[in-house]
Amino acid sequence: MFNLLSPAKLNLSLEVNSLLDNGFHNLTSIMHTLHLHDEISISYSKNTKTVFIPSTVEDSNNSILDAVHLFQKEFYIQDQVKIVTTKNIPTSSGLGGGSSNSTAVLKELIKINKLEVELSKQRELAFQLSSDSPFFVSGGCSLVEGQGEKITTGLGINNLWSIIFTPLNIEISNKTRFMYSLLSKQHYSDGSITTEIFNSINQANSDLLQLLSNTVNTFEQVIDQAFLEYKYLKDKLLSLGVSFVRLSGSGPSFYTIVDNLDYARNIAKKMKSNNLRIITSELQ
Repeated sequence: MFNLLSPAKLNLSLEVNSLLDNGFHNLTSIMHTLHLHDEISISYSKNTKTVFIPSTVEDSNNSILDAVHLFQKEFYIQDQVKIVTTKNIPTSSGLGGGSSNSTAVLKELIKINKLEVELSKQRELAFQLSSDSPFFVSGGCSLVEGQGEKITTGLGINNLWSIIFTPLNIEISNKTRFMYSLLSKQHYSDGSITTEIFNSINQANSDLLQLLSNTVNTFEQVIDQAFLEYKYLKDKLLSLGVSFVRLSGSGPSFYTIVDNLDYARNIAKKMKSNNLRIITSELQ
């Protein structure tokens, strides 16, 4: 049996740049992985098809199955596997759980079979799974551009803690597609804010919290059409003294980042609500 961890991510900054002819969007984003992770185990199966235990998270299982099929098609290896998943990352939340799961499985299958596949090729394959997947090939801190296929790896951020809030009372069918459908030209930007912040993060003497307070997320301009309580909750967090609040991805999860674990736990305690799942996780 092969055990692996599949990390969540935050979009520290996210600018949607333009709509492409293929219906997708160009974007510029800083992504960073978290200590928060799902747990996955892979073993060879005697069954005639790949199976999942448990099979309670359909979206995650579908993305993992896509990874298995992609691996089999690309490398002509048809062995069937049993995949056991333990989900800790909230689903459809903007934290990248499904993309992380599928990428982790793809990477592990390559490793198990002792295949030598260059990093660029792994990212190329991962891009066939989702726009977030190329980032998860390496994780850490990266500038992500284009449709997600252009990755510039930077210095990881250490000793900072995120407090992540995921609404429990929101269900949006095809969430990502819906959120992008709310955008128009007036919401787009050229990515320069995000690129400049990424370059500054890579300078050792940077004040990281100050930099992060200057980040942006295009979807904050339209989130109220899907999540009416966001402004109220954001204002409440700011009143507790945090320096900024941001959506991750297209939401609905939102977060803040602090430099003290006790402070992070105190913020989480003060924001406790039956309508929110609150997770404290270190950036890694």
